[in-house]
Amino acid sequence: MTATEPVVIHAPEIPGDPCRVCAQSWPCFPAQIDYVAEFYGRPAELATHLAGWFTAAVTELTARGRSFDASALYRRYLGWVDLTRRPRSRGWR
Repeated sequence: MTATEPVVIHAPEIPGDPCRVCAQSWPCFPAQIDYVAEFYGRPAELATHLAGWFTAAVTELTARGRSFDASALYRRYLGWVDLTRRPRSRGWR
């Protein structure tokens, strides 16, 4: 029997916080890669999911009285999502 590596999930403890694994701004690069794989071919669903995280972060940061740049937070959560790319179909040129 072989031991398996534990699954590492890059996520913040609280929305708006850095990643609890790598301490980078979340969604960090590993989280982005995981999301791209999970939502492959469904960019609108990915954007909707991340918009929920964005809204939770704004709510949490506001509740804690922390100041933040809303446009920078938007870019952080949603700016990296490309809604124009679609997976290529077989035989499609």
